[in-house]
Amino acid sequence: MSSISTSPGEAFSSTTQRAAARAGSWWRASTAGTGTRPPLGRLGHVDVAVVGGGIVGATLALLLARDGARVALVEAGRLGAGTTGGTTAKVSAPQGLVHGRLARDVGEDRAGAFAAANAAALAWMRELVTTEDLDCEWRGRDALTYTAHEDRIDDLRAEAEVCARLGLPASMVDEVPGPTAAVAALRLADQAEMHPRRYVLGLADRAEAAGCIIAEGTRVCGIDAGDPCVLHCDGTTLRANRVVLATLYPLLDRSLHIARVSVQRSYIVGVRTPDPVGAMLYGIDDPMRSLRSTPLPDGHELVLVGGEGHATGRETDTEERYEALAATARDWYPGAPLLHRWSAQDVTSADELPYAEPILGGDGRIFAVTGLRKWGMTLGTAAAHHLADRFAGRPAPHAAAFDHPRVPPVRAIAHAARENAGNGIRLATGRLHPGASSDELEPGQGAVHGPPHRRVAAYRDDDGTLHSHAATCTHLGCEVRFNEAERSWDCPCHASRFDARDGRVLTGPATRRLRPARD
Repeated sequence: MSSISTSPGEAFSSTTQRAAARAGSWWRASTAGTGTRPPLGRLGHVDVAVVGGGIVGATLALLLARDGARVALVEAGRLGAGTTGGTTAKVSAPQGLVHGRLARDVGEDRAGAFAAANAAALAWMRELVTTEDLDCEWRGRDALTYTAHEDRIDDLRAEAEVCARLGLPASMVDEVPGPTAAVAALRLADQAEMHPRRYVLGLADRAEAAGCIIAEGTRVCGIDAGDPCVLHCDGTTLRANRVVLATLYPLLDRSLHIARVSVQRSYIVGVRTPDPVGAMLYGIDDPMRSLRSTPLPDGHELVLVGGEGHATGRETDTEERYEALAATARDWYPGAPLLHRWSAQDVTSADELPYAEPILGGDGRIFAVTGLRKWGMTLGTAAAHHLADRFAGRPAPHAAAFDHPRVPPVRAIAHAARENAGNGIRLATGRLHPGASSDELEPGQGAVHGPPHRRVAAYRDDDGTLHSHAATCTHLGCEVRFNEAERSWDCPCHASRFDARDGRVLTGPATRRLRPARD
């Protein structure tokens, strides 16, 4: 691996930014070509079909296979290359002020179950990595939630008190490693960081050794509930007694998670420096900044600066998000070369607790995991353990963090109402904006245009070739918007994303690519 730039004047130039965008996620780039599995063939009938090969799916597949179940793990793309491949991979209790909000909104019992589930997941992951020699660059680290403002220290103290009551190793510190101007931090001791895709590939290897069938490049386009359930995949079908949708956002419309979650994109830039950060940092100030580092093959560190979250599809000038993070990295690490930049998508529930539950209309046989609120390493692992215990008939020790039904607090209900009312407005009014015509597009630009009954999503690539698709999301019919930085069409209603060139699905819940534009 070579650095893109070492000159302070060029470290964050537009050319460097484009090169970093092409490099994409470090987790994906550093594992390209490894762990490839073939698509699903004729398999027949399994006990459990797990859809989605991220940390939730791979963990659950391993646990179920070791319980003696016949399991199939089906992934539309590559294992660990979706949301798991875009995470910061902090293996810790969630940072920020979440525990205080949960204790206030859903009660300390449920907040305690949430905290205990994360702690148990961390302990299980640490033991697995240690006892099975799983190569994932695991490093013990403290997790520090920090502020640079004196008037926010009391907020951290209040959170630390709640965390301590919930059994987390929390304390206040005045000294914070790294380049931030932090004046104080809440410290969660003995947490960890890792390479998330290497970890998932290690889980997959062990799941296969336990008898799990794993298929990549196989998109599940529909599921018929029944005894057994029938999964309709690319060119084949699979029958399963149970199905688990570990796909970030459940692909079945009848799940009704649409009304209970919101979806955000967030961004990361990575710069090369000689020294590690020494902790995992998360700021509560505005703008929020997340910070950690990971080792590079040349002995240096890739420092990951994250933040700039926004609702998926609600902002078209995403390039500004990267530029804001690059400005922070430039201030913190002057002259450090920018090597990588990428984004991720995450789902948060209205009450901030995760879901791992049967879906409506699934006859008690189809389950969904979602709402991991940007903390999928531990929460996703905990959700997998919750379902594995449930399927095996074992007591689920942290069920209060996942169980259903539950009544969200008033603030969460109001948030969900606003979110879904907004979706209705976007569905109805998206077609009223004329947009730029195809002839006006410069290379790298995209726009939606045309009359209401025939809207076109047009994108001109860097070679000048025009790519035109119907502008209607194939999930529930909202109009897509162009994502400038990532050259994709994003749905502002339910966060499906499509490739701007060929219209293929990048992120669900959509399962079908954008249709070609009509002449």
